[in-house]
Amino acid sequence: MKFRAAYFLADHLPCRPAEALPHHDCAGALASPIHAHVDFKGNYLTGFCSGLRLGDAEGFSLAHLYQEGVRLSRFPILALLVSHGVKGLYEHALGAGYSPRGEGYVSPCHLCLDIRIYLYFNEAQYEEFYPDFFYETLRGEVKER
Repeated sequence: MKFRAAYFLADHLPCRPAEALPHHDCAGALASPIHAHVDFKGNYLTGFCSGLRLGDAEGFSLAHLYQEGVRLSRFPILALLVSHGVKGLYEHALGAGYSPRGEGYVSPCHLCLDIRIYLYFNEAQYEEFYPDFFYETLRGEVKER
């Protein structure tokens, strides 16, 4: 259950509190070359985790990306997800003033997206949160619920 679908399905599936969700290791999904996108500006976007980019047009090279990897120092939230999963992101967000939804979440990915929407609008802009319209659109949809 990921992204927009998670918010829609939250009305139809059982939700659990953030603390009760299983630990989710994000490194495999973020690093997978199986399904990925390159947008018209040359940004390399993960296929499994919408709203996150792994690289941008500046110096963009798929060969370099796969051989050298991503400089995680440029992407602190991405680094947190790779090293500590959604649990690490959740702990970071709580320290930044995030409050989990009282109705809970259908999956760890649902929690991750909710946190990223919060961070996008309440903390310094993170380079890995992309594209902007993704977060702006979802924020509007989440507020309407």
